[in-house]
Amino acid sequence: MNVNDPSAIGGERSAYWPEMADQLLDGMAAGLRSKSTTFTFTNVMMDFTAPVFKKEVTQTLDRSGLRMAAVNFLHHRLGRKDSTHLGEHTAAIAAMGDRALANALLETSTHKGNTKKITIKAMAGFRGQGARYEAAQQASGNTYTVVGDKRTFAGRKKATAAACRIHFPAEWAAANDANCKDMRKEVRSLAIAAGHVLLNGVAIEPTTKTTTTTTAPAPVASQSSVSVSAKKAKDMAAVMGATGADLKTKAAAIAYLATKGVTL
Repeated sequence: MNVNDPSAIGGERSAYWPEMADQLLDGMAAGLRSKSTTFTFTNVMMDFTAPVFKKEVTQTLDRSGLRMAAVNFLHHRLGRKDSTHLGEHTAAIAAMGDRALANALLETSTHKGNTKKITIKAMAGFRGQGARYEAAQQASGNTYTVVGDKRTFAGRKKATAAACRIHFPAEWAAANDANCKDMRKEVRSLAIAAGHVLLNGVAIEPTTKTTTTTTAPAPVASQSSVSVSAKKAKDMAAVMGATGADLKTKAAAIAYLATKGVTL
């Protein structure tokens, strides 16, 4: 089955990404509903978590490859209020039948009179932060991977966060519970130093930054006035390496954090 060239819909001008993605999802849904066993796509790369439109590229997928592409695109909808019926995990989407996947690709929502496919909204993002941009970066040849994870990541930040969740789950959870940027930075550094984040198959090197402080840190007493619970303070200190007496009281934990440059 030949899927229509999505780049051709712009007429005399170049088609925009949302227009091409809309055409592509229509073709994917038609393929999933058909009895065809192979599907040929023109001017689009389907190997990533969002379509990458590129001239003079032809790609043929079998039915399992088409299903995988659909799952990759649909997983961006997880967590959206308009997509709770898809389940909570990618595995739930992967377990859907062909026709159910096709229906999901075509689902739309309307906002301020504009109706768009939900999957396109989920992939598009904004200001260069969506899956479509990450997929384009992957296609450029620079991809990040994480030891123990089969996925690929276009950006260092997401790859490092995945490494933290996999290899330092307790520390990462504590950092997020405390909503502490410095704690998250510390756990990311641990994941990178341990060699869990790879760029094009090679462990990335830790980066060091020198910060010049022009004003002295606030005294611990004044820092303590911030409403941080004792548990959070102790959890934060533990992630930063505190043990024993440094974890006995809230004040001790805050004092330890101050030695690490973390002020509360």
